Amino acid sequence: MDFGAARPWCLVLLIGMALFMQTMAQTGVKEKISNAQNSAQLQDLASFAVKQYNSKQGFQLQFVRLVSAEQQVVSGLMYYLVIEASSKGKSNYYEAKVLVQAWRNIKSLESFKQMKKSGSTDVETNV
Repeated sequence: MDFGAARPWCLVLLIGMALFMQTMAQTGVKEKISNAQNSAQLQDLASFAVKQYNSKQGFQLQFVRLVSAEQQVVSGLMYYLVIEASSKGKSNYYEAKVLVQAWRNIKSLESFKQMKKSGSTDVETNV
C-alpha cells in the first residue's frame, strides 16, 4: 500500500479540523462591538428593545442613545446592549438582550434591566 499519496490529504484534513475547532471555540464568546454608537443597525436594535419593553410592561421610556454593545454567536446573534433611556425627564441606563435570527426573520427582546449607577443591575424584567 502506498501511503505517500495519502499524506497531502491527511494534511488537508488536519488543517480543516484545526480551522473547525477554532471556529467552534469562538462560538458563544461575547465580543465587544467597536463604534456601536455609529451603527444604524445597532441603533435600530436599541430602539426596538425600548419599544418592546414599553409595549410589554406598559412604560413610556424614550430611547436616548446606544451607549455600548456586545454580540455573542448562539443560534443566531445575541446582542447585549447598554441603552440610555428617559422617562419624565429623568435618564437611566438599561441592559437589553436582543436575539436576532435573520434566516427566520426573528428579532426578540430576551431581557431588559435597569442598571445601578455603579454598573450592576438594579431591576430586572425578563420580557
